[in-house]
Amino acid sequence: MPGLPVVFAAIAAVLLGIGAVVQHRAASRTGTGEGRFDIALLLRLFRQPLWLTGFGMTLAHFSLQATALAKGRLVVVEPILSTGLLIALPLAAAVGRGRMRRLDWIAAVAAAGGIAAFLVLANPATGHSRVGIERLAEVVLSLEVVAVVVVAVSVRWVGRMLPLAFGAAAGVMASATDASTKTVADLAGSHHFGVFGDPRIYLLAVAGLTAFTVQQNAYGNGGLAGSLPALAVLQPATGVALGVLLYGENVNAGAGHLAGEVIAAVVALTGIVTLARSPLAQLMHPGRARSAPLLVETGAKR
Repeated sequence: MPGLPVVFAAIAAVLLGIGAVVQHRAASRTGTGEGRFDIALLLRLFRQPLWLTGFGMTLAHFSLQATALAKGRLVVVEPILSTGLLIALPLAAAVGRGRMRRLDWIAAVAAAGGIAAFLVLANPATGHSRVGIERLAEVVLSLEVVAVVVVAVSVRWVGRMLPLAFGAAAGVMASATDASTKTVADLAGSHHFGVFGDPRIYLLAVAGLTAFTVQQNAYGNGGLAGSLPALAVLQPATGVALGVLLYGENVNAGAGHLAGEVIAAVVALTGIVTLARSPLAQLMHPGRARSAPLLVETGAKR
């Protein structure tokens, strides 16, 4: 049924938004500290019941996402997943006992809507259902190196924008995870348990673990609004590039469409930067996790 990937992706987006808030709340209280990348963070988080609840939602999200990717195109599934941002941010504000400003709502819609418009205008055609081992390994491991470099440079030089940088790195690796998932899901459909003998499932594991570790460190270093928008936008945007590169999906590059794609990308980027600089980005910050309520509505007073 053509509508099933949309339904699965929509439910996955809801689980992604709620799970992100739950995991962020737990990660922000681990004592990671600002300006750090803690490779062992997951080991400590696995001992927290609250975080495990969010992790369960993440697993359910991934299962639905894999089903949607197996049945549908990246260009359809990815923009729907990015709408999880519109669920996570107001929920995070409510949990942090604050409220989203009008500008925050506009920025969130711009971030999610801009990338959705970009993908609709790009309109990649359906390509291959799976990718060869060597080609997938080349792309996934190259992106792995990029993510490691971004994290290393960010810790040393980025400062207060560290959650944004970590979110961007996690978004790129999440797109590599999605690209690997599409191939592995197709293999599982024909090989069943034999898929565990294929190296591509382990490339999926490497990409997924990297994306997840960086994402949790982003949560541990700042407010949800500082990291999730970059992840929510770069994941589908990079996913389109991987769809073209790996799966042979042809992007509409006509002059009119190209101009619209550039405008949509600028709108999405503006939304990300606005959210990253918003007072909302400080909600549930590690240093404020146990402090008094933070009101971020314009004109609000404590």
